[in-house]
Amino acid sequence: MAPLDFENSGQDELRFLERAEKHQLISIPTANIWGSRDAVHTHTAPKLAAFCSEQRNINLVHDARTPIPGAADEKGLVSAAHAILHTIGVAIGVN
Repeated sequence: MAPLDFENSGQDELRFLERAEKHQLISIPTANIWGSRDAVHTHTAPKLAAFCSEQRNINLVHDARTPIPGAADEKGLVSAAHAILHTIGVAIGVN
């Protein structure tokens, strides 16, 4: 989901940040993975991805109804594993 806007959220209402300024971008390597048919995360995952540095971010959208693909979606699961391994490689300086 999108990051919480702690400054403007109240006790009875949570507000989310809608966009990031350049100085607010998440600069560490990231892998954002979500399912194109996931009823909850399809709308919020891209908002979170928008807060990540484009140069150090992988966005992977698979065909499942879940955030992370399972054994029933072998292609999506392998793609997610590759995205995660690539992100780890970038983080430790291998990629």
